[in-house]
Amino acid sequence: MIASHSDPDQPEFPPFSPRFPATPSYTITVERLERQIFIKDESHNFTGSHKDRMAWETVVYYKTIIQDLLSPHARSPTLPSASIISNGSAALAIQVMLRCYGLPALKVLVDQRTDLRVIEKLSRAGCEVFVYDLSERELDSADVLHLTENTEGFDVTARNLIDPTRRT
Repeated sequence: MIASHSDPDQPEFPPFSPRFPATPSYTITVERLERQIFIKDESHNFTGSHKDRMAWETVVYYKTIIQDLLSPHARSPTLPSASIISNGSAALAIQVMLRCYGLPALKVLVDQRTDLRVIEKLSRAGCEVFVYDLSERELDSADVLHLTENTEGFDVTARNLIDPTRRT
C-alpha cells in the first residue's frame, strides 16, 4: 500500500501507524443549542499534540528537498536546516520527528522571556535554541533565518514550506 495525500483508504499520517481517521473523534450533544460538537482527540498523536501534523509536513517537505538534491542537476549536496519561532510545542514536535528520520536539528528562535525550563527541554530534544526579544519588531522569514544563523535554510514559522499547489 502506498500512502496518499488525499485517499483516506491509504493515509500517510500518523507516520508510524497510518490510519484514517488519524485520531479519534468524540461527539458531544449540546441540547440547549440543539447542536452536536465533534472533538478530535489529538493527544493520540506521536508527541500528544496537534503540532505533530505540522511536524509531519516538515518531514514531507524534506523528502522533496532530498529528491531535488539527488537530481543530476542539483547545485549543492547539502541538506538545509529548518528554523522556526516557537515557544515550545511546535518546535518539540518538529524536532522529535526530524530525529526519527535523521534530519538536521531544528533551529528555534524563542523570546527572551521564555521559561528556562522550556529552553532546556528544547535543547535536550536536540534543538539549537536562539534567544531574542520578539517584542522588538515583527520578523519575516529572512529575519528568522538570520537570527537562527541559518541563511541557507528555510523557515517553517509561517508554514511557507507548504506548496499551495500541493494538497497536504
